[in-house]
Amino acid sequence: MCGNGVRCFAKFCFDRGILAGTESTIMTRSGPRLVHVHHDAKGKVCRVEVEMGSASFSPGRIPVEADPDRDFLDIRLDGVAQRAYFANVGNPHAVVYVDDPEVTPVDVWGPVVETDGRFPNGANASFVNILDRNRVEARVWERGVGETMACGTAACAIAAVSRRLGHVDSAVDVALPGGDLHVFLGETLILGGPAVEVFTATVDTRSLGT
Repeated sequence: MCGNGVRCFAKFCFDRGILAGTESTIMTRSGPRLVHVHHDAKGKVCRVEVEMGSASFSPGRIPVEADPDRDFLDIRLDGVAQRAYFANVGNPHAVVYVDDPEVTPVDVWGPVVETDGRFPNGANASFVNILDRNRVEARVWERGVGETMACGTAACAIAAVSRRLGHVDSAVDVALPGGDLHVFLGETLILGGPAVEVFTATVDTRSLGT
């Protein structure tokens, strides 16, 4: 499940007439996701919101090997004990609060969190600083990928964990290196942000073999 991937796919489908109107449901391996699109003056999709479902903090749902009464792991990063709060929003996430994500050694700490043996399927790791009740900043290490410019499910996990801890209100802007994502925490998590077509390409499948 990829929140930004669903948003990009929605823009592709609506812009090319595969889908019509302003809403549709897209099936993912984590279940159906309702998307709502906004159009610019030229009729192209400029913003997409997707209903991401609810966040789970149960160790069995992450999955993670943890005390059932706790929603975090104690993990040592550079020899210092840190709390990694876990959540599942279609895939497993761990949220670590830091003073300044920009100077945090994400390339070092990220793999430590991702490959911690208590996460049998690995985990995405977010390093987060709370700016105010409606805005946080973060950098994300995605499992199997490395640091990425933005991650929709991570933004949802960050907002959900931060709300659960009482750090933020129900509407949160998550500032990531690739731009801002907006998360609304109601009965379902709603992830929103701009959607821009960067390039198109043609693939010659004959070069791929059989």
